[in-house]
Amino acid sequence: LTAPHPSQLVADRRGHAADIARKKGCKIMSLVRQICKALRKLHLLLRALSALGYEYFLGQKKLERQRLDVKVHSVDRVHISSIKGAGLRAFTDGTMLQDGRLGISVFYHHGHDLNSHGSLQCPSSIKPDSNIAELAAICWALMRHPRGQFLALFSDSAHSLKCVSAAGRSGASHRRKRRQCGADVRWAALELLIRWLLRLRTAQTCFYKVPAHKGFKGNETADALAQVGAEKGPPLPIPFVCSSLDVFKILMEYLVRQAPIDGGSGDGSGDGGDGSDGGGDDSRNSRLLKPSRRAHKPQPLSEDTSMTDVVALDCEMVGVGASGFESRLASVCIVNKFLNPVYFSYCVPPVPITDYRTQWSGVTPAHLRKAPPFEQVQREVAEIVRGRVVVGHDLINDFQVLGFSHPQQLVRDTARGLPRFFCRGSGRPRKLRSLAWEFLGLTIQDGEHSPCEDAQAAMLLYLRFKNLFDEHSAGRKFWSRTPASAQGAAQVAVEAEEKVKVAELNGAALTGADIFAKEEAGNSADSEKVKTCRRRRRRHQ
Repeated sequence: LTAPHPSQLVADRRGHAADIARKKGCKIMSLVRQICKALRKLHLLLRALSALGYEYFLGQKKLERQRLDVKVHSVDRVHISSIKGAGLRAFTDGTMLQDGRLGISVFYHHGHDLNSHGSLQCPSSIKPDSNIAELAAICWALMRHPRGQFLALFSDSAHSLKCVSAAGRSGASHRRKRRQCGADVRWAALELLIRWLLRLRTAQTCFYKVPAHKGFKGNETADALAQVGAEKGPPLPIPFVCSSLDVFKILMEYLVRQAPIDGGSGDGSGDGGDGSDGGGDDSRNSRLLKPSRRAHKPQPLSEDTSMTDVVALDCEMVGVGASGFESRLASVCIVNKFLNPVYFSYCVPPVPITDYRTQWSGVTPAHLRKAPPFEQVQREVAEIVRGRVVVGHDLINDFQVLGFSHPQQLVRDTARGLPRFFCRGSGRPRKLRSLAWEFLGLTIQDGEHSPCEDAQAAMLLYLRFKNLFDEHSAGRKFWSRTPASAQGAAQVAVEAEEKVKVAELNGAALTGADIFAKEEAGNSADSEKVKTCRRRRRRHQ
């Protein structure tokens, strides 16, 4: 036998050391993943505990109409179809068979992720009743629907709606009197759970009474599913008798499950997102309770690509300057009221770009390689929006980078147009992503921003609250570049008029800023006159 060469021994030792280091690295990475998983679960628990504690100590005991609206009177088909957003409209129903078996169902529309039906296992100490099944169906719908998303519930049980109204609107003294007067205690636990679920919801919840067995398609489907659920449906984990500690555990699990999809962000999946350990019946129940968040994007309402009297506008910006904080126009999209794009263009800013902001704007150097100049895009956009109602989110920034303004009576801003619905308590505008998720059930801005997608979401918000936008448009303040005083505005108007005349005599092309300068200054002067009259009226009073 020949002895191995020394270089071969060195190579073997190095390979053995590399294998040992690789195994150690794998163990360390596995340990890091386990620690991150545990920290994520701890973060979800602390977040749920803080939300529950805030609502318990500082929350409203009586929910206002902006958060809870119960209408016991029957609604017709026109009213049902007028509530836009099929994914935010659910029909609930509960039934009891002759042998005492209970079944419930929640039906949105065909193919919806949250459609469900099942049976209820009523304890021996509680006599089965159809009213219990109706309340359990409402409770099940509230437990599974995203708490940051608008929800309209339709039920054919007037008793259930009255219980919901009493649970959400009345105080503790009123509920105590109801129990003293002999109110049925069989659904006391369900009322307590429904009251806390309504208080923990961050979006509005509306309840409507729908006539039973009158040919309403959604209600008839829910009734049929409830019958099937009572006969052979899977048992659903809905508590009928529970203590305060049990309610606390249920609410904590509810908040932990809702955390991954709260506010329209996150994928709703992953380790620790459903609060289960992946084994046994608990895992199965967790999958039943887990709210789904399939990505629903805005879709055109028709194939009509004509120019309408209402258009939606959205711009994407890039950074210029030494620090890249100054924004300039990079792309712009305009859609009509049918959500079809009528104009889209990239734009080359007149100054060098220092930050493309690709992770937010989606703009890369390749997009701007053959793009038209800023003046051309500005002129084309100004021609399109002239005389039309412009819809958008936080249009102050869009018009600022475009270099011109728009008459405020023709502006519908989803960020500032309806402070009652769209602004936080501090008055700051909310994000378009959260508004689309709450009021439309749509998922936008998952990664890079798309101007067409944002414009479509803004147009859908306007179409849903069109009457309210039109009512608030007259008294809304809007951004303007003109001086604050009426005298300065008049001076700018005169200068703009002279500039337009000189340009017309010389045959030069007019920019969008030149075209709208006079109208902008005149609008500012008129608004200053109104402000002066208001100040004089206050002094007189």
